[in-house]
Amino acid sequence: MSRLICFTIILISLLCLSCNSFNKKQILQDASSLYNQTITFPPNMICFNGTIKDTLPTTTEIARIIVWCDSTECSLCTFKGMYHYDNFYNYCIDSINIDIRIEYIYSPSQKDLDLIIQNMKAIRPTYTVYIDSESDMYNKNSFIPIDRRFHVFLLDKNNVVKAVGSPLINNAMRDLYINQLKLLDTSAQYQ
Repeated sequence: MSRLICFTIILISLLCLSCNSFNKKQILQDASSLYNQTITFPPNMICFNGTIKDTLPTTTEIARIIVWCDSTECSLCTFKGMYHYDNFYNYCIDSINIDIRIEYIYSPSQKDLDLIIQNMKAIRPTYTVYIDSESDMYNKNSFIPIDRRFHVFLLDKNNVVKAVGSPLINNAMRDLYINQLKLLDTSAQYQ
């Protein structure tokens, strides 16, 4: 009986390891497919930057972090968590002296659209927020995986993806973003 239990534990462990290995390969493949892709922004998005604007602002910073929340995600949860980027933003500005933008794009379902707009007007978020009311973000960028772990990316000034994933999840991702920002800053100085 104990051999059967031991065999079962070993079999379950091997299955878990093989699934984990597959998952890591898929994550690397999805992240690699995004790197160096150019993100196209829908021109008809509503922009909130303290006030409502009809047009997309031009970017003077060398880079920006985009946090995209599609209709399958909890828009209000993401909205309430915006302050989590404050420390990273301040570190970039104060410690490494690199000016970046952090922008949120919401592609809410039609039933959540009015609620999102009401929240934007009431709270006036710190970061620029775009409302993609027609869900064109995915249509124009169909190479973005559905997995929300790939809905945060670092873009250069030409909207080319330089890093994928949130810099807030662990130190390795934070360091990846910092290194990419330093590379972008160095190349911007020589142009």
